[in-house]
Amino acid sequence: MRTTKFRAWSTTNKKFYYRVIVGNTENDDPCSSIWDEDEETWKEFDKFCGIIQQYTGIRDSKGIDIYEGDLLEFAYTDNKKFVGKVEYEEKFACFVLVTENAFETFSDLADYTSSFKVIGNIFENETKPNE
Repeated sequence: MRTTKFRAWSTTNKKFYYRVIVGNTENDDPCSSIWDEDEETWKEFDKFCGIIQQYTGIRDSKGIDIYEGDLLEFAYTDNKKFVGKVEYEEKFACFVLVTENAFETFSDLADYTSSFKVIGNIFENETKPNE
């Protein structure tokens, strides 16, 4: 069975929340909620609070869950290392890894997932793809 889970980045608190109930994030209705461990309560979370990101269903070489917005280091068979950003591509209805010059779907990279290493994310890391 596929695991569906989310994390939420709070632009106010500058941190991730991993207990997330997702509603319709396309409108202004605050129908998503996050569990605030500091206050031990559920809080409403809408698009003005931050960004909700989905788990890709894949873990990196160390067993770390890979989410949208993560920065991954990976290598093809020639061992040349690349850094890419995980995004969801509406056109193909799948997660992709965006590098400086291209993007690859996760299914295209299936043979290389054992080399994936989460090195950060777009919110907490200054690393840019292929820099």
